[in-house]
Amino acid sequence: MRFVIAVITFALACMPGATRASQPAQPLPLVVLLASDQSTYQMGATATFILAIDNPGAAPVAATLPSGQRYEIVVLAGDVEVWRWSANRAFPAVIMEPEFAPGVTLLGRETWDWRDNAGNPLPPGTYRVVGSLATNPPRTGNPVEVTLAAP
Repeated sequence: MRFVIAVITFALACMPGATRASQPAQPLPLVVLLASDQSTYQMGATATFILAIDNPGAAPVAATLPSGQRYEIVVLAGDVEVWRWSANRAFPAVIMEPEFAPGVTLLGRETWDWRDNAGNPLPPGTYRVVGSLATNPPRTGNPVEVTLAAP
């Protein structure tokens, strides 16, 4: 009896126009890309960060953002946050759903003057910078290391 059921199932699956239950295709994840204009800076220089989204798929991908903030850039000394791009900024309380076409989409270009969130100059050293798409939870990308050279 099992053999008969298996043969009938196989025959139905092979018939023209037959449909098969399958999971819907999941879109490829968006990739957050962060770059700096250089890796080492002299005292008094300003660091520039460029944040982009790469959609490696063939179709557009939408992302839900819980506010008007599209991205975030955070600078860390070790595991301690020293600067956040969005600190002291206000964003509209609106849900946004931008759609990212296949390929790379520029999100923003921001500068940093090597000061912490309180406005204090940071000492020479190496800092880790992380960019993210402001989804909930945030979708982070590649970290970038930048160095402030000693005078």
